Amino acid sequence: MTKSENGFTMIEVLVAMLILTIGILGLCGFISQSMKITSDNYIRAQSSLIISNFVEMMRVNPKAVKNGYYQFQKLSEIGEVDAGCGQTCTPQQQANIDKAKLKSDIQRALSDDGTNMQVDITSEQTVSGQYQITFQWGEINYNYEVDLCLNIERDETCN
Repeated sequence: MTKSENGFTMIEVLVAMLILTIGILGLCGFISQSMKITSDNYIRAQSSLIISNFVEMMRVNPKAVKNGYYQFQKLSEIGEVDAGCGQTCTPQQQANIDKAKLKSDIQRALSDDGTNMQVDITSEQTVSGQYQITFQWGEINYNYEVDLCLNIERDETCN
């Protein structure tokens, strides 16, 4: 090569391509992690919305709360119900309808996205009018949990 020729050698081009490739791979990892965090935040927001809606349904039906009709240990325990009672539902029937709606909301919002997500929720009456609601979800390497203790009769969370 004569001194009058300008340009880059093949080695310089390969080194530049290697540096560019490493930078692009780093950016891909960052984008992937960002998408995972966005997905986790979406699930947290949906969980909070679903639990808030369920708590409001419980507050509207204090007799069922007092009698423990909102208790269940697993999402799979909640069966399908006929909501045909309309305005004449007993507190227990309404609690069963509310639990079925909760199950439907969870399955629609969180389980039907094509991932291997495991979702479960429990509702236990610890003392009269006081419920411990635990919402859990996770995938193979990640597990999350939201605990909520509330006193329906006093319209407050537990200490």
